[in-house]
Amino acid sequence: MFYIDQSKCIGCGSCTKNCPRSAISLSNDKAQIDQKLCNACGICEEVCPQGAVCEVSVPERTEQSSSPVQVNTSQNKIVSALAGLVPVAAELVSNYLQNRSSEKNNNKSCNYQGRGAGRRGCRKGRGRRMGRRQV
Repeated sequence: MFYIDQSKCIGCGSCTKNCPRSAISLSNDKAQIDQKLCNACGICEEVCPQGAVCEVSVPERTEQSSSPVQVNTSQNKIVSALAGLVPVAAELVSNYLQNRSSEKNNNKSCNYQGRGAGRRGCRKGRGRRMGRRQV
């Protein structure tokens, strides 16, 4: 199986021109291999001027690896419980963000901009302002 490193590919098209099965195409100025059409002849690797095409080994499938993975029942229970929490967590986050944005819209009168905003910033509940004397 051959792989094209997209960071090295310059889109010159030499691999597409020389592929006997037309398994390589250019999209967004980068070469891509259709693994279903590729017969792993290696011509593309030889003609690539940038060395972007390289052969990768894929482990062969055996009878054991093609069978489904066995998971014990306690792990199944944990996985199903966690999967049930995902929509709940998404709803909680969504509600939090909506409430937060509505609170920001309601507090337009307070323009406190953090440290260094001076005495003009919002100081609700902080008592009297510093620097003024009471007579």
